[in-house]
Amino acid sequence: MSFEKSEARKKLTLLKSLTPEQLKSAKLTQRDIDYLETLLDPIKWVKTNLKNPEDPTKNFVPYVTQEYIISEEASKVAVRTSRRTGKTVGIAAKAIYLAYTEPNTPILFVAPYQAQIQEIFRDIQLLISDTPLRDSVKRSIEHPFYQIHLKNGSTLFGMTAGAKSSRRGTVVRGQGAKYLFLDEFDFLPEDAIAATLIIMKSRKDSHLFVTSNPSGARSYFYQWCTFPEKHGFATRHFGKKYIPNWTEEDDKFYKENYSTNAWYREILGEFGEEMVGVFPHRFIDLSLFEYDHNMLAYNQQNAYVLGVDWNASQIGTKIVILEYIKNKVPTQSDKLFLKTINGTRDELNRQEKVKKYDRLSWDYFVNKYRVFRIYSIEGQQYTQTAAVDKILRLYKEYDPAFIYVDQGYGDVQIELLLKKAVEWKDKALAKKIVGCNFSSTIDVKDPWSNKPVKKRLKNFMVNLSVRTLEGYQLALPYSEDNKGLLIGQMRDYRVTKEGPTPTYSSENDHYLDALMLAILGFESNFGELSSIGRKNEPIKIRKSRLPVMVQPKQKENKIMCPATHSGLLKPFADEMGLPYEYKEGTIPDLTSKPRSKTKVKQFAKPFRRRFTGIQRKKWPHSRLMP
Repeated sequence: MSFEKSEARKKLTLLKSLTPEQLKSAKLTQRDIDYLETLLDPIKWVKTNLKNPEDPTKNFVPYVTQEYIISEEASKVAVRTSRRTGKTVGIAAKAIYLAYTEPNTPILFVAPYQAQIQEIFRDIQLLISDTPLRDSVKRSIEHPFYQIHLKNGSTLFGMTAGAKSSRRGTVVRGQGAKYLFLDEFDFLPEDAIAATLIIMKSRKDSHLFVTSNPSGARSYFYQWCTFPEKHGFATRHFGKKYIPNWTEEDDKFYKENYSTNAWYREILGEFGEEMVGVFPHRFIDLSLFEYDHNMLAYNQQNAYVLGVDWNASQIGTKIVILEYIKNKVPTQSDKLFLKTINGTRDELNRQEKVKKYDRLSWDYFVNKYRVFRIYSIEGQQYTQTAAVDKILRLYKEYDPAFIYVDQGYGDVQIELLLKKAVEWKDKALAKKIVGCNFSSTIDVKDPWSNKPVKKRLKNFMVNLSVRTLEGYQLALPYSEDNKGLLIGQMRDYRVTKEGPTPTYSSENDHYLDALMLAILGFESNFGELSSIGRKNEPIKIRKSRLPVMVQPKQKENKIMCPATHSGLLKPFADEMGLPYEYKEGTIPDLTSKPRSKTKVKQFAKPFRRRFTGIQRKKWPHSRLMP
């Protein structure tokens, strides 16, 4: 049977206002009143009408986690749990209650994998098995997706968002639902989430229930659980103490056999670190400071390096200026920077009523890196030319020690910068421009053998940046901690392919590439890497498909003029008296080295074909058998 809950609520309110004499005249018994109360109480209803999925001979008795999921009536709910707390059975029981007590209600389940949807609908079947509710099922099918149609018009659907499929949530497009359940939400791909959440706009009275074991990603689920009031969510966290039958032996076993991050995520239900994340979130959080990087003043005592990531005009060129703080006495701008940071930390301590953050002195930031400026040149008619002009203006304004640029997309732009250096007769600018091809290799000194070893530039640059972050050597602006900005890209940077040479995500990483180039510029010229090779020589990039810079040993009155793709600067270099060297990388020179002819193997004895079965007449040694 199914009833409209709104009608039952009205009847129950009316009955409770009547006197005992009026109840008798209405010919209503206490059993009728109890039935209406059960209909309006989801916990009572599931205990009365559902069976235990593990033992169908007993009634269903929900755990603490399941009671919260079933009874919560907020329009948006996010539940973060550890493993094995019964959340899947909880959402299945809640969906059954809603479907039977609210006629003509569409309910939709979405999960990353087919096995999870299959598990939900299996639990639904077990919960209503051997109960009168089973007779209310009109139709139950599994293809093309799971569906259960009830006689009262309510329908339960189950679909996957395609975590490993190229469709990635397109199957849920066009669907509508009053109640939307997203299980293992933190493992759904971002484009699938975007396609799924819009379903809520199909009805004004829609509800969203999100449950998941945390993956560690600082994405939607993290934001909803950490800042529920900001996003309008009711949220709860259920850790290991809510796992049924958890013992001290279990605690000891899993602590010994799980890694720290796995223990936090799987058992405690904490976010911990992302499973495939590159930059640890806890170090990012400790490196964030509340300051406006655009208000920092230039200081001649400090050192600056520009990192430039060239891209197409749709994305734009990204520029990050990194500052190395050397001055031990803070300037007026530095005092304002410090005052802003400490003011924010004091306010957080007051809000949390616990002294969680200590006040910082200027000595904390000395000999560390600080993000100084961030620029994006995009949406212009001549984006690349505008980016070159912007770099030249920044060079004149801040006098950076080096300008490290992405050579993969910016080979022509590098030539334009070098041509401008020749036109200005600025030898310093020509020396400071360093092109880096991410697919090339570099020589790095092995700490054990003290010999140079070859490493892929992109992997080395990422490892160097992670080491800088984990060494608390970076000061990052909190304003960039949003999706698509610098800190957001650091949080979303992932390993897409494991192995001796891992592959990293290549989407939405352009600000981050510029920052990593700036860090590489500092470390290769002023850090530990500067001792590799000759003095003051940038890292030598090898095996490049593009031209590379070749720098001879420095002399007193001579500096190198970097080579270009076609020797364009040769006349200018000769005019300025600069040594000029051009190297093609690994492109073979077919004009100077003719192709070698394929050698034919010479047989010591005449060739004979071997036969099986009938022996043919042997051929003379002077001829070959056809």
